[in-house]
Amino acid sequence: MKKVAVIFFSLVLMVPAYTLAQQKASVLGWVKSTTGESLFGITAKIEGTSKGTATNLEGYFELKELDKGNYRLAISGVGYKSVGRDIVLEAGEVKELRITLENTTVAMSGTVTARSEAQIKRREEFAVASISAKPLQNSSANLDEVLNTNPGIHIRKEGGLGSRFNLSLNGLSGRQVRFYIDGLPLENYGSTFSLGNIPANLIERVEVFKGVVPIYLGGDALGGAVNLVTRNTPRHYLDASYSAGSFNTHKIALDGQYIDTSSGFVLKANGFYNHSDNNYSIDVRIPNPETGKYGDEQTVDRFHDAYSSRMIKVEGGFRDTDFADELLIGISLADNTDEVQHGVSMDRVFGRVHTFSDTKVGSFTYRKSINNLEAKAFFSYLEGNSGVVDTSAVSYNWLGEYEPKNNQNIAESSWDKTLFEFTDKAFQSNINLRYQAGDYHQFIANFTQNYISREGSDPASTSPVAFADPNILSKKVISGSYQLKLLDDRWATTIFSKLYFFNSEVKGVGWDDEVTNYTSDYFKPGYGLATTYHLTDGFQLKASYEKTYRFPDGYEVFGDGLLTLSNPELSPETSQNFNIGGQYDRAHGDHRFIGETNVFVRKAENLIRVQAQGITSQYVNQRNVVSSGVEAGFRYELRRLFFVDANLTYQNILNNTKYENGRKSHVYRDRLPNIPYLMSSQSLGIKFDDFITDQDRLNIAWRGNFVEEYFLKWPSLGSEESKYVIPRQYVQHVQIGYSLDGGRYNINLECANITDARAYDHFRLQKPGRSFQLKLRYLFN
Repeated sequence: MKKVAVIFFSLVLMVPAYTLAQQKASVLGWVKSTTGESLFGITAKIEGTSKGTATNLEGYFELKELDKGNYRLAISGVGYKSVGRDIVLEAGEVKELRITLENTTVAMSGTVTARSEAQIKRREEFAVASISAKPLQNSSANLDEVLNTNPGIHIRKEGGLGSRFNLSLNGLSGRQVRFYIDGLPLENYGSTFSLGNIPANLIERVEVFKGVVPIYLGGDALGGAVNLVTRNTPRHYLDASYSAGSFNTHKIALDGQYIDTSSGFVLKANGFYNHSDNNYSIDVRIPNPETGKYGDEQTVDRFHDAYSSRMIKVEGGFRDTDFADELLIGISLADNTDEVQHGVSMDRVFGRVHTFSDTKVGSFTYRKSINNLEAKAFFSYLEGNSGVVDTSAVSYNWLGEYEPKNNQNIAESSWDKTLFEFTDKAFQSNINLRYQAGDYHQFIANFTQNYISREGSDPASTSPVAFADPNILSKKVISGSYQLKLLDDRWATTIFSKLYFFNSEVKGVGWDDEVTNYTSDYFKPGYGLATTYHLTDGFQLKASYEKTYRFPDGYEVFGDGLLTLSNPELSPETSQNFNIGGQYDRAHGDHRFIGETNVFVRKAENLIRVQAQGITSQYVNQRNVVSSGVEAGFRYELRRLFFVDANLTYQNILNNTKYENGRKSHVYRDRLPNIPYLMSSQSLGIKFDDFITDQDRLNIAWRGNFVEEYFLKWPSLGSEESKYVIPRQYVQHVQIGYSLDGGRYNINLECANITDARAYDHFRLQKPGRSFQLKLRYLFN
């Protein structure tokens, strides 16, 4: 850690100083929009010369080694009016410019590019939140923490780094919300490719579609989708970071690109490494081994919860050539190891159980536009191995003490010792055609396929093994949409239809070791509509509706062979999703005001949810659910130097199953248990530009997350005094960051859960208390 800090600050001291003694002149500049937003990727070029560059993430550019003389500087970017500046340079002069670009409107492939990508997404018909990852790229946060500050989104984690998490979006959660990266499904990529692992500085922005999902994402999302958008820039860059913190936590992230502009050759590489011992303190009551009675609560450290993950991805190919706008061939390698401290509750402690997985993915991406027709194709093949090691016949307590079990054939977490391992082989494809018919009409067709075969073995088992014969699951979605724009693009409407196909062949192993063959075939049609009307340039109304389906995925159908049991008889989920809302985004001089609200209704049937069975669990179709609620958010910015924002989400998720087993349900119209219903987050920050030297910046930020208490079990069953409750909680975080050389060198210190509050997302599964993280980041553009 000390060596890294020494290297970092040595690099800072090597930043060159410009003096009048130099014979060459330089031009430095900052480019912003009329709303004060720093513009990234804007071209700055000296006309009549080969001198040119592009702005970095802070809107900053440099042109060096210029001779004395008169020049014309051209500033241009897609979606903005070009600006020219006549400049006169003297020998050794360093000229500083501050340039503001005005929006222009250009229609291309149906997308208005007059604003930043985040603003463009927010102006679409769909209920979508476009979240820039840039403000948190210098922090140690992973993407789950980035999302948890936005209205309608709540992420529940079981513990520290690497622990299982559940994203809830307007009342629907888990696998009902699909995840994508650059529009491509992450469904079969393994646990390493999860939001809790991906560093924020590998992502440009996150798009969250609430309820209604556009067809170009494909797939079978029930309650919405999260699309991670990576950098897409036509120049070289390198982004490298290292962070270290509490609980022996270390994170490394690398992201880089090389482009040969003459041939169009491009080479991209990125990766990360995460590790944490997760040995944070928790409060538990430990039973007496002789009497079985629990003693007083005491504070202990978790001792068997270490987690490590790593990933590397390399892509090579061509961009902007005659034969392809983009052609990339890639390979990804990822793996992780995870010590298992306990099961679905903290009552049984494990000290030797661990899981592992590794994934290899090959991919092919192609994109080409000819006149008004754009074609995209993506294909990938995946091989992944996952397994569990549980061969110790011992019992642990929370003090790390253990004793042998009476029966040496019984494992720690289950009845049988296991070295279970399974192999997934998966193929994914996505083909998209987009046709722009004039200024007002757009047609899109999309095909998505997902095929997975799972086969398992267990040399330690004396019983039939899950997946001993291949289990197969196949999903296909064919979809089409039509978009109409009227009234100078103030009104836009999209109608769409989706056809879902599902097939599975599963061999289930029961408790009596009997093997049963199951085959399922489904075909379901879905459809929807989304519309928006812009009352003014900064104020719009939105409404959308979709009838959609989601088929169970491999993990839900197959289980994991250990703590999650298989259920090959799962039926598809279906939901009718309604949204209506509005948003306001307008700058008034130095002040910018952003506000949004959304009312939602979800009418879901055959929801798939986890049902606990002792220390194991199984996915089951259980209840029909009606979810309704409202979310609202507000943000104020002062010249992008100060901001404050707040949001609130209220959701009422009711059991709509009136009869069970021929009788009226006692919990009919009850609020679903173990799901929060009232959440809020707040944040504020301040920036000081040129704090110590030119082109430096000091950032100070704070954020808080509030969750109201909620019942673990059904509200109508039992007395209120006897009910278990997940308590009300308010967790706060602070960070301070300092950047040099226009954002090239960065250091950030943050404290999570600064008040050391007890935090729970699940009943009696305590999350980490106060922790600290230090991050160093180098960014070259």
